Amino acid sequence: MKVKTPRLRRPNTPFGGLKSTLKGSTNKDSRRLSGLRAGQIRIRDLDRVLEIEKASFGADAWERKLFADSLEAGDLLLGAWRDGKLTGYLLAAEGKRRAELLSLAVDPAARRLGAASLLLNRAMSRLRRHGMAGIWLMVKTGNRAAEQCYEKFGFRRTRRVKKYYEDGADGWRMELEFRGKSIPPKR
Repeated sequence: MKVKTPRLRRPNTPFGGLKSTLKGSTNKDSRRLSGLRAGQIRIRDLDRVLEIEKASFGADAWERKLFADSLEAGDLLLGAWRDGKLTGYLLAAEGKRRAELLSLAVDPAARRLGAASLLLNRAMSRLRRHGMAGIWLMVKTGNRAAEQCYEKFGFRRTRRVKKYYEDGADGWRMELEFRGKSIPPKR
């Protein structure tokens, strides 16, 4: 699964105090899905996040400071673990009414085992509880695997953004409104 916003754009509102809500919640707030567990990423996890980031995005990978700053700002940074090893992460930031899914990546060796679904389910549930009306993201045109993953959750393409990515590629803006939508069942 490869999805990447080319640069971090901070919304007007930080992640609504979720940082303190999630602090220390990895064990008690975990859920299993095919041997997977989801929880909050911590500073100590960032080396592994960067390994996944580089394996997923290559030269376009973000730097450690961006993830550390996101943690500091209270953005939602969730991880999926299998057998104690971090296999994927999701980064989202809350806006006034909608959250932006900034990045989602799963270790190439662990793809198609439910990590992306677990992370999306967990993030959407938390964002709903924090009053968000929906979530949006950008995905590179031609990244059909990512589009299909998001479509499974009810995301729809809303517009094409010309030359959105740093390499000049276009991106699709995809959105999901939470009102009246149920979160897809877990596998």
